[in-house]
Amino acid sequence: MDINKPEMVGLDNQFKTAVLDTAQNQAREIVARAEKKRTEVLHQARLQCAVANHDALAAAYSRKTEQQFAATAQQTRQQLLAWREELVQQVFAAAEQELLQFAAGPQYPAWLASKVAAHANNIGMAAATILLRAADMPLTAQLQKALPGSTVQQDDNIRLGGFKLAVGNRLYNETLEVALEQQKEEFYTTSGLGPV
Repeated sequence: MDINKPEMVGLDNQFKTAVLDTAQNQAREIVARAEKKRTEVLHQARLQCAVANHDALAAAYSRKTEQQFAATAQQTRQQLLAWREELVQQVFAAAEQELLQFAAGPQYPAWLASKVAAHANNIGMAAATILLRAADMPLTAQLQKALPGSTVQQDDNIRLGGFKLAVGNRLYNETLEVALEQQKEEFYTTSGLGPV
């Protein structure tokens, strides 16, 4: 099985594109709402100041507006951070559900076998143990065919799918959990949702 088949590469690219596009669109919406709130607060402060006496306003305006603006800015920042965290959690919860659906789908066994077979050149003739989640144990024969001479064991730490490959003192981690974590790191790097 060729891991470079267009449908395998396409699935990875579609997943990355969908996650990043969704997150970026939602991030833009959050930033726009925060900017609107900031503008409303400034407008309200200006209206209140216009009604007040000009002489008293000159002295008080600067201090009060700066304090109000600082308080509002801090509150808006905290709200934005909470919205951002909620957004990120929603996006990756949805991504995790899609991964679970993929791992339960018809393309998953072939994908898994191709990922295992890709390690044949890395390990040579060394004894290898393929570690799988319980739901993937029925694929044992197919995976041993993809990596002849290997043994298969259950690993209860694998939740979403994929596998770990133990070869001597090396452990290759090809789990979907690791792939999702890598997507999170890439998302934070490319989305513009770094520290505010």
